[in-house]
Amino acid sequence: MISDMTIELEWLPPFRGTEEIKCTSATLQVRFGSENATRFEDAWSRSVQNGARVSAYPLALWLASSWWRIRWEPLPSRIRLAPDEIPADANWRMSHELPAAGYGFIWPRLILASDGEAIRVSCRRSPALSPEPVRYLSEFDVFVPAQEFEREMDNFMDLVLRRLDFLGQTEMHVIWREVLAERADPDQSAARRLEARLGYDPDEAPLSLLEQMMELASEAGTSAADEIAPACAGSQPTDTLNEVMNLASQPGVPGRINVALNAGVDDLKSPPWQRDSPACACSPCIARFGWWATRR
Repeated sequence: MISDMTIELEWLPPFRGTEEIKCTSATLQVRFGSENATRFEDAWSRSVQNGARVSAYPLALWLASSWWRIRWEPLPSRIRLAPDEIPADANWRMSHELPAAGYGFIWPRLILASDGEAIRVSCRRSPALSPEPVRYLSEFDVFVPAQEFEREMDNFMDLVLRRLDFLGQTEMHVIWREVLAERADPDQSAARRLEARLGYDPDEAPLSLLEQMMELASEAGTSAADEIAPACAGSQPTDTLNEVMNLASQPGVPGRINVALNAGVDDLKSPPWQRDSPACACSPCIARFGWWATRR
């Protein structure tokens, strides 16, 4: 289901903690259409509340630090989201699961992953026998269009930063200013995007691997690089990429050009799996670009 996204803050008297925590104490509501991720059962008051009482600073800091990976890194195929199944890779979870925002607050289990055009949001309710005084109640899966997600993130960051301004230069100011500068620079933005799809935090991808991916993007196109990068994520990304490139260099096979489209499907409002686009399976494309030439 495609949904819009809304983050609402109502400032509260300061909690205990650092100055950043104190000045951003708030009741937080995170909504996706009619779904409310912050609806919870309060054991202390024995009531159901719609907004979590937290500090907005940890959330903003986590979102800023993880922005590139949330915006561009997909859900690895090995990760399953059912509460009783195998946990995801710890590094991936730290950048994509909201409880990683930490600072001692109880956060809803929101899991954010990108397909490039939309952000998949999975919300999981707290365990029924959770000992925590706050037990989140919502469980849903939606897709938020990427532009909508960016717009709401920018609005939320602006609201939090204006609240923090009287403290002077905070860590949040520095990190978000860097993110905005990278987003505004086409070269830096392209590099950060590929790093994220390879599963790396900013500036952590091996330079040689990143250069290979940038060269691939310039030759085969951004879409091809976007599809290949997640397949190379893992413990041996360079070896995997070399295998893919070796496959791409193999002789092609006879093929055909298929330009059929899903007529009547609105690309901006339909889930990714309901869309289609021209696919090319001709010999030159397969010979030049390998298997990914037939993927779209």
